[in-house]
Amino acid sequence: VNGIKFWNEDGIIRNQSMEIVTPSGNPAVMQIVNHWLAADGTPLVEESTTASLFANRLLTYDVTFTAKVEKVEFGDTKEGMFAIRLPNSMREMAGGGPVTNSEGAEGSGPAWGRTARWVNYDGPVGGNTFGVTLMDHPENPRPSRYHVRNYGLFAINPFGVEAYTKGSDDAKPAEPLHLAQGEQVRFRYGLWVHGPDTNKEVIEETYQQFVDYERAE
Repeated sequence: VNGIKFWNEDGIIRNQSMEIVTPSGNPAVMQIVNHWLAADGTPLVEESTTASLFANRLLTYDVTFTAKVEKVEFGDTKEGMFAIRLPNSMREMAGGGPVTNSEGAEGSGPAWGRTARWVNYDGPVGGNTFGVTLMDHPENPRPSRYHVRNYGLFAINPFGVEAYTKGSDDAKPAEPLHLAQGEQVRFRYGLWVHGPDTNKEVIEETYQQFVDYERAE
């Protein structure tokens, strides 16, 4: 953001508030406000996020960025934006997986850097098999690509078309996202933690739960 690699901790994201909106129920809801700071401490953007947690361990993440300075640029990078680091035992390189996506790709290699409704990553933990699914909302202002690696990094990112493709597919290079002071942009993502024997049909049902809830919101 404005040349600052927040993913590399070159900049600071400082929490401003966290409010439990709905402490129990299906879903429970919290509201988080963070400031992304320039080197001099000036907030570049305000991040306002609503996180909703359902009984089936679906987490929805609804984030709005508001520019706090005259010009904000979200540059092209494969790093970011919504991510989870999986346990070592789940890593594909250590006997975890499979990694699959909604378009039929199998393996982290074929799924990496591609657009999809969702990507699922299964693997063993403590003698059991668990899975994590990341989901992209169809009404986001630009589609996201998945930074899914065999060493357990698992992220979804709308800002890295050039970094992901290097011209290897038919994607058109995307211009950096620019916001003028006061302008906003909203993205919505889902993260679902689930048990074994979760097939594509069940993932699709949970994906639809995510989409329907976020559309209603």
